[in-house]
Amino acid sequence: MKYKKYIISFIPGSSGRFISTILHRMITCSPEPIKICEDNSAHYNKLHNSISKSHSELERQLSEFLDKNSSCIFQIHSYPNFNLLNSKYENIGIILIKPDANDMHEIIFNSLNKNKKIKSFFLKKIIPTQLINFELNYNKRNKIFFTDDVYPANCLVIKYSEIYENIGDNYILIEKLKQFTGISTVPLSVVTACKQYTFNRNEIIKQHSLR
Repeated sequence: MKYKKYIISFIPGSSGRFISTILHRMITCSPEPIKICEDNSAHYNKLHNSISKSHSELERQLSEFLDKNSSCIFQIHSYPNFNLLNSKYENIGIILIKPDANDMHEIIFNSLNKNKKIKSFFLKKIIPTQLINFELNYNKRNKIFFTDDVYPANCLVIKYSEIYENIGDNYILIEKLKQFTGISTVPLSVVTACKQYTFNRNEIIKQHSLR
């Protein structure tokens, strides 16, 4: 494996937990099935870390993870400070999930449906002004994820759309993770989960006209 530990950076609703679980199964070569919920969430697959919510908490947990923690995957909702991370730590791989502007509607839907537990049949009933305010705040808070940057060699950028793209029986997500990590063997549980996750996502898009 190319890196000892991995940091996965993503905004809410962009399938970061799913990718974290996929990566975990690849690293451990585990045949354990990946649980996919009705709302196409992978949240039930618990990893040995939590997503930090405040800056001070993030610094503390990240330092503990990189210096001591035995876990090899850490998830953050903040944009990585590449220079700081690479000046303080060695042998880390950074995975950044990058959405495009046309992904915004779907990602916000995911965030409301999966993270805030607002069931899909209630989403259309949300007062329009409340939804607009949520979208404005969401866009402002996460704007940096949508912009292009200069990425270091130890950063893998995965476009949100690539999570669901396949060429024949191969998924772009799996192939990118294999090349980045140096892991050549992929458990069947990973391929099965990608198929189910993609199928569920496409059904949700059709049902709620997200594209």
